[in-house]
Amino acid sequence: MLLVVVGCGSSNPAGGGDDAGDDAMGDGMSSCAAGQWCTEVSPVANTLLHAVSAVNPGDVFAVGDTGTILRRANNTWTAMQSGTTENLRGVWALDGSEAWAVGEAGTILRYDGASWAPVGGAGTLDLFAVWGTSASDVYVSGAGTVLHWNGSMFSTMPIAGDPFAISGLGANDVWVTGENSRVAHYDGTWTTGINPGAGNTYFGVLAMAANDVWVSTFTPGKETLRFDGSTWTPHPAAGTAFLGLHGITPSDIWAAGGSKVGHWDGSTWTTDSPGGPAAQFWGVSGAGSFVWIVGSDSLILHRN
Repeated sequence: MLLVVVGCGSSNPAGGGDDAGDDAMGDGMSSCAAGQWCTEVSPVANTLLHAVSAVNPGDVFAVGDTGTILRRANNTWTAMQSGTTENLRGVWALDGSEAWAVGEAGTILRYDGASWAPVGGAGTLDLFAVWGTSASDVYVSGAGTVLHWNGSMFSTMPIAGDPFAISGLGANDVWVTGENSRVAHYDGTWTTGINPGAGNTYFGVLAMAANDVWVSTFTPGKETLRFDGSTWTPHPAAGTAFLGLHGITPSDIWAAGGSKVGHWDGSTWTTDSPGGPAAQFWGVSGAGSFVWIVGSDSLILHRN
C-alpha cells in the first residue's frame, strides 16, 4: 500500500454540532494571527496522524497510528480511548455525538458522544476513508470495496483497486477514488472506472457541487483535475501530489501532501511548506474559515 487519505467534502452535510466549541470564536484561536499557519500542541508524540474532520471551529477530531484518536475542544487537543491499537486511516464527524473512524484489519469505530465502540461488517479488510450524510447513511472505502451503512448493517460494492478517498454532496451523490481504481460515482447506482485523464491512481477527491468536483494525482501538469459536469480539466500544482482536499468556496480550496500545503484561489494553485521541508502532511479539514492539517510526528497545523 502506498498512500491513504481522507476525502473532505465542502462542508458538513448536516451542519455542525453545538456541544463542543459553542465559544469557537472566543476559545483562544485568535492567538493564531489570521492568514498564518500555527502549530497546535498534540497530546501524543511521534505519531503519524492520517486524517482530520472538523465539526465546527471549536470541535475537531483527528486519527492516526496505533489507534490514536484526538479531539480538539476548548482550544485543547486531548487523546480519546479508542479501544484498538490498529492504525486508523480515516475519520468523519457528523456532530459532537456521531463520529466514525476506520483503519487497518477491518477496524470500524463509532462514537456516540460518550465513547468509541467497534462496528463489525468489514471482515479484515484494510479501510482508508469514511464519509456520510447522517447516522444512517455512512460510506467506508477499503481494499477493493465500498461499504454502505444504512443505520443497522453494511452492504458492499466491489471497486477495483484501493479506494483511498470519499467525498459527497448527499445520499445520492458520492465520489470515491484511489490507487488503481480511477474514479467511481454514486447517484443511486454506481458508475465505476471513470477516467479524468491522468492514469489510474487518484489520491484525493473533493465534491463542491454537481458540476464542480476535484481529484488529485501525481501526474506532472495534472496534479489536480476539475470536473465541470461534463469535462475534466487539469490544473497544475507545481509538482505537488496532494493527499487531501478541503473546500471552503469554489475559489478557496486547501490541499495537503508531502511537505506542501496548496491553496486554490479560483484561478491557480500556490504552494507553501509551513511545517518545514521534513513535514509530511496527510489530512486536511475545516469549518467556516478555519482549516486544520495533520501529518507525521503528531504534527497539527491550524489556520484562520
